[in-house]
Amino acid sequence: ETRKGECVYKQKTNHTADCVEFCPVPNYEKYCAVGTYQLDESIQKRVGDLYLFEVTEDDENLNVNQLQIEHENTKAILDMKWNHYNTTKPFLATACSEGELALWSIQNSSLDKISVG
Repeated sequence: ETRKGECVYKQKTNHTADCVEFCPVPNYEKYCAVGTYQLDESIQKRVGDLYLFEVTEDDENLNVNQLQIEHENTKAILDMKWNHYNTTKPFLATACSEGELALWSIQNSSLDKISVG
């Protein structure tokens, strides 16, 4: 039994967790994205990762499943937001440290970067 204010899940990330967003789009509310940010002092570069989790609940337990960690296509993530207006397909926008805005979509329980332009 969980008491009020008790932490029910912890996970270590590769870098400092900077932003967390649950998807608000109906039928996708179980998805949680986490962006990280860190200054790698050895190379004087900001680095980061984008995590995707699936969070579900049964009668007695909260179940958290890490679905993906994206570090090849990301920079240090400063902020992220899910779209609130398209109710058929969720999109995640990330703002990165090198001035990049990236759009991601959920395909088969993973995030795919959308090419823009």
